[in-house]
Amino acid sequence: MPATPTFTEPKTWAFQEGVESSELNTIRDILRSMGPHLIARKGSDQSVASTTLANDNTLFTPSIAANEVWYLRLVHFVVTGAGAMKTAYSIPTGSELQRTITGSNGTVVVEHIQQTASDTPVHTYIAGAATGRLYLDEMLFINAGTAGAVTLRIALNSASGTSTSKANSTLWGVQLA
Repeated sequence: MPATPTFTEPKTWAFQEGVESSELNTIRDILRSMGPHLIARKGSDQSVASTTLANDNTLFTPSIAANEVWYLRLVHFVVTGAGAMKTAYSIPTGSELQRTITGSNGTVVVEHIQQTASDTPVHTYIAGAATGRLYLDEMLFINAGTAGAVTLRIALNSASGTSTSKANSTLWGVQLA
C-alpha cells in the first residue's frame, strides 16, 4: 500500500468525462487513510449450544491478500447465561493475530492473546451475564503467504445452557500495509 496521501481538493467532474485509474486509486487511498471501516454487522442473534468452535455466521473479513497487515476491532455483545462462551479465530496458515480483549464481569477484564494457528488459543467470556455484556477485541492481523479470511469462531465453554452472539455486534477494520 502506498504512503498515506495528503488531502487534496476533489476534482470537479464534467458530464461524460472519462476517469483515469490513477484518479480512482487516489480516491481509494484517501478513503483507506480515514481509519477503520465497518466490515460486518450481525443482523440477528445467533444461539450457541455446542462446545465445538464453529464459525460465527456474520463476523468475518473478506479474503485478505497474502502479506497484508490489518487493524481489526470486534465489538461483540453477548448473553452468556450459565454456559459461558469461548471465542477464537480461524486465520490463514502462517499468519499471526495479536488480540487484546476488554470486557466486564463486574470488574474490567483485559487479556492479551497471540494467535498463530486457527482456533488456538481460546478466550472465554464470563458466565452468568443474563442481561448481556460487551467485549472489545482489538487485533493486529499480520498475514503471511496465504490469502484468506479472519473468522470469529464461537462455542459454549462447558456443556451447560446456551449463549447468544447478539445482533448489532460489529467487526471493523482497516488495511495498514
